[in-house]
Amino acid sequence: MISKSVIDNPMSEAQIEEMFSSIATKYDLLNDILSLGLHRRWKNLAAQEAGLSRGDRALDLCTGTGDVALALASRVGPEGQVVAVDLSSPMIEYARKKSSDQEFKSIINFRIGNACDLEFCDDFFDAVTIAFGARNVRNLERLFGEAFRVLKPRGRMVCLEFSPPRLTFLGHLYGIYLRHLVPFLGVLLARHREAYSYLATSICSFPEPGALVEIMNKAGFGRVTYRRLNLGVVTLHVGIKET
Repeated sequence: MISKSVIDNPMSEAQIEEMFSSIATKYDLLNDILSLGLHRRWKNLAAQEAGLSRGDRALDLCTGTGDVALALASRVGPEGQVVAVDLSSPMIEYARKKSSDQEFKSIINFRIGNACDLEFCDDFFDAVTIAFGARNVRNLERLFGEAFRVLKPRGRMVCLEFSPPRLTFLGHLYGIYLRHLVPFLGVLLARHREAYSYLATSICSFPEPGALVEIMNKAGFGRVTYRRLNLGVVTLHVGIKET
């Protein structure tokens, strides 16, 4: 199998940032509706798979409104640190507001930044996570290469992402849901068809789970495993920096 690390995407990085910025305040509500609330369970599972202990340092890439960062903060405690990075300033501001209402405000450092060009030194974090953001990154090899660089030896990389529809009856229904119902709900609830049409396109063009394993291996990660959740709608990958 030959894996493809550069995603064909009709939108530029700036257009993607602008699109997500425009729906920042409605993002959580739409995620709750479109996933029937399951996205919170999936994100908590991703934080759990990071394998963190009190006092550890974690990096959450494409943090969005900060759900995973908050879940990581509860695991590292006040002795630890979570850095949460996203390209969208409105998303970061909304995430900061959410964290200010909780006890983890002093633990999380929210920053505007590019997941493919990190400003951190080598071997710095105990875990790196990315939830529902990898499909928005054009060069996955660069994304995972940067994550590998900033991880400490034996650190964990956790990637949670929607899976492309499979060639099964349920996969066919899932594809119909993505292509037709999701954009309709995007217009109805967020007045933004483009963002939720893009959701379907980005999911369908994302690598299959086995291909993503190859990309992570090429970036340096070993013992990469994955498991499908909720009939394969999403997939959770975990890789280890062994050296």
